[in-house]
Amino acid sequence: MSGLSQHTRASHTPYRILSHVLATVFVVCTCVGLLLGLSACGTASSSQQQSASTQHTTQQQAQESQPITIVASLPQWGALASQLGGKYVKVTSCIADQNTSISNFTPTQEQQDTINKAQLLVMNGAGLDDWMKQSTTTQQNDQSTQNDQSTQSNQNTQIINAARIIGANTGDNPYLWFSSDVRKAVAQELTNTLSNVDQQHADYFKQQLEAYNTEEQNIADSIQAIAKDKQQYTYITTSTIGQYLMSDMGIADATPDTATQALDNGSAITTEDVGRMQSMLEARQTQLLVRSTQPADAERNTVNLLGGIAGRSDVPMLDLSPIMPASYASLPSWITAIVNHVSTDLAMPMQ
Repeated sequence: MSGLSQHTRASHTPYRILSHVLATVFVVCTCVGLLLGLSACGTASSSQQQSASTQHTTQQQAQESQPITIVASLPQWGALASQLGGKYVKVTSCIADQNTSISNFTPTQEQQDTINKAQLLVMNGAGLDDWMKQSTTTQQNDQSTQNDQSTQSNQNTQIINAARIIGANTGDNPYLWFSSDVRKAVAQELTNTLSNVDQQHADYFKQQLEAYNTEEQNIADSIQAIAKDKQQYTYITTSTIGQYLMSDMGIADATPDTATQALDNGSAITTEDVGRMQSMLEARQTQLLVRSTQPADAERNTVNLLGGIAGRSDVPMLDLSPIMPASYASLPSWITAIVNHVSTDLAMPMQ
């Protein structure tokens, strides 16, 4: 029995050793597998975090690189916004063609959509471009029952209204861009608004404003020289379009009072006043005739009549457009050209 037991224990020893070895290998492999699994999970988690961080940075950079979208009713206000905003704005002007009738203009559906997607609207006010705000209101009302986000109006749109800035109302002289005070006030308001919308580039906008104010000062210097030399000069007009500019230039308005009142009220000049103005031109008692390139239908015959008389009497004429011509790169360059034109005309000797 003793020999049998020893033989049996001896014969089972290799199996026990092999069993221990296999168990050890299993444990080692299991641990290695767990370690590898944890390492892989850690790598995946790290990769996901890096991907999310990269995506966030890319989105942030994309947002920062997006210019402020601005829609202006008139190209002169659009040019001012573009000059002040520089590379950080994208400006669209609803009226771009100088031949477009400013009094009969109606925006297209595409323009209305552009207006409602803009971050900033720049309008003249004083009844000249009420269609701009009406388009915004109408579009918002139309969208109230729609779910298409691609055509939703921008609920954060800000509006700069030149007339409102200076306290002008509907019925007041709407040709505000010809006033140096209004231009500078709108420029300041634009800069403030751009700086609030894009605070990161506020210093840039401030520098743009400083450069703009330098151009305005150059215009003021030219006007001051003209006003000093031409204090005795006067003008008559068939429109209110030039009143702000002539006032800045120190050229007195010799238009009959009753004719001025008619123009202010949007009425036609009476036959009697037309006769008085005709006599002034023929006698060369005034040095300049100012007209609008877009007279009202009721004024058209008067404009043509007085223009013909001024031509025959060698009295210079200044035809002002309510829409800045596309040939000018900026609002100050347009105003400067007009000032220089008047200065040249008034320097001509009266025969």
